Amino acid sequence: MKKLFKLSPFKLSVLITVAGIVAYMAGIPFLDLMELKTLDLRFRSRDKAPASQQVVLAVIDEKSINTEGKWVWPRSKMAKLINKLSGAGARVTAFDIGFLEPDDQRVVNAISTIQTDIGQFKLNDNRLQAYLEELKLRSDEDRLLAGAIESSQSKVVLGYFFHMGQSDLSHVDEKTIEIHQENIAPGGYKFVRYANPEAQQLPMIKAALPQSNITRIATATPYAGYFNMFPDPDGVVRWIPAVIKFRDQLFAPLSMMAASAYLDEPLSVRVAEFGVESVDIGTQSVPTDEAGRVLINYHGPEKTFPHISITDILNDNVPPPDAGG
Repeated sequence: MKKLFKLSPFKLSVLITVAGIVAYMAGIPFLDLMELKTLDLRFRSRDKAPASQQVVLAVIDEKSINTEGKWVWPRSKMAKLINKLSGAGARVTAFDIGFLEPDDQRVVNAISTIQTDIGQFKLNDNRLQAYLEELKLRSDEDRLLAGAIESSQSKVVLGYFFHMGQSDLSHVDEKTIEIHQENIAPGGYKFVRYANPEAQQLPMIKAALPQSNITRIATATPYAGYFNMFPDPDGVVRWIPAVIKFRDQLFAPLSMMAASAYLDEPLSVRVAEFGVESVDIGTQSVPTDEAGRVLINYHGPEKTFPHISITDILNDNVPPPDAGG
């Protein structure tokens, strides 16, 4: 009679451990997914972390769209928003939207044509010319937004994004790429510390092409950061790329740039032999993984941080903090 094959508890434990290591090294998707889900479980099981009242989200919600009109809004409306926030004492205003194309200049061009015709017909009237010039300035949406950014007491951080695939380069010439690169230059890390020359050759998250704000708006502020997100295989965003490399420069995300502007501290990044070691905001260090990603420390569910409808800001319907709002 054959004896049944039996394993001692110790041998069984070793076998399971070895199998787990082999499966992990092989990158079996199921195990990766389980690791991600256990991370979610740890977040849900901990106590809700207190949210800073210094962070407030101005949102384009249903109320705002019903009142202000469908998106996309005129840039004069965004200029008004900046003026309102600046007047209310906001230290930093960060946009997670881009102003990537010039505004329609048909009204401005039409006024310029009228001014030219008046000159040709010798219908000189200083009051009329002054009125048309003022009307033209009020109709230039890009100028209005750039002017609001430049005059704002609140530091304005513009958002942009990177194209990550090489296929996105097929329709873009080198001159255009150089313009985009110049427009996002303020979004680069001010200081990069490499442990040694070999560290400069380490693979990082690399972008193919930046999609910047138009030059007139981009040059109105020294602050800009990208808002790219890279979900995990199950579609959940758990990490943000704190460092993206484009050509020879390292760039920072919108969140880091906003924190830098708020604290009035420069951004720097340290790269060791194994990869990115940390990003620093002044003397405060933010640890990353080797690829330069930061694990998002979710404080709670949606609307954990205060939300205010943009229409309420535009129409002065925001109660003061001590009024129960």
